[in-house]
Formats: sequence, structure tokens, C-alpha cells
Amino acid sequence: MALVHDQSRQVIDLPAPPSADQQAEADRFARQGTAEIAGLPCTQWRTTDPSGQQTLACYTTDGVLLRASAGPRVLMEAIAVTYAPQDVTIFKVPASYTHKAGTGQ
Repeated sequence: MALVHDQSRQVIDLPAPPSADQQAEADRFARQGTAEIAGLPCTQWRTTDPSGQQTLACYTTDGVLLRASAGPRVLMEAIAVTYAPQDVTIFKVPASYTHKAGTGQ
């Protein structure tokens, strides 16, 4: 999963939450309870990113990432969510962007 920051031309690569058919992957995630962000309920998942930094991500039941943090730093948090059709081209990460491994540094 990629969190794209256009101003700095950086991409933060984050692990996705486990799906039911990925038990081995699911073992890396620990459920940490629930929260409400931008008016939507979400489940908080704790994991470790590729650099060893502990991360916490809060996802809706349909997979929308509402908040991501690495250690004490909040990397992103939704302030509003609107469900609507999206043009698939907006999800292509520009090749010139720099990738970071989930730490936001």
C-alpha cells in the first residue's frame, strides 16, 4: 500500500491489513481495538514496517485507511471521507517519486 505525498514527491510504503485468506501474513498484525476517525469506525492494527519501526494503522471494514502512525508520529489521518467512483489513473504512483519504508522519514 502506498501513501503518496505530492508536495514532497515521496511515497510511504505501508503494509496492508491481513485478509482472511492470508493467515501467515495475519500473524504479523495484532488487533488493537477500534476507533472513530472522520466519523467512520475503524479497526486499529499494530505491525512492524520493513525498517523495524512499529506502526499502527486504522482501517474501515471495507479497507479504507483512516489513520497511520509510526511510533509517536501520525503519518496521515483522514479528516473527511467521501465514497464515489474514482478514475483508476489517479492511483498510479509517479516513477520519479522517492519511496520510504513506512517511517515517513
